[in-house]
Amino acid sequence: MAIKDARQYLQEKLDKENFSKLSAIANDKLEQFIADSIELAKPAKVSRVIQLWLFYKFC
Repeated sequence: MAIKDARQYLQEKLDKENFSKLSAIANDKLEQFIADSIELAKPAKVSRVIQLWLFYKFC
């Protein structure tokens, strides 16, 4: 299931700190991928998903 407005969806699901971190990357495809992943997996803590992805991508 593709989220139509990924930025709005992420803003609703993430706290301000994590939304700011993700927005700083400024990548629409990344935002869409993460929004779709959250919707599909429905994790208990969304912030953990962001932290793990950023660690994987940049470390």
